[in-house]
Amino acid sequence: MRRETRYFFFTLIFVLIIAGLVSQNYTFLGITFLLGILIGGIVDTYDNRRDEKHKHVNRNFNYHH
Repeated sequence: MRRETRYFFFTLIFVLIIAGLVSQNYTFLGITFLLGILIGGIVDTYDNRRDEKHKHVNRNFNYHH
């Protein structure tokens, strides 16, 4: 995933949470919070997908990042 795409989704999460806070509605805040977690999980999954093919190299050289 390109850096611009990743930052777009992180900005989207930030805007969702700010919109939930500004609305002063706990239901909407809860929904935006859950959407933020969902979007973050999806972005993290796609972002880590590119590293999956190199995990064996990290394991062989005991590299932790």
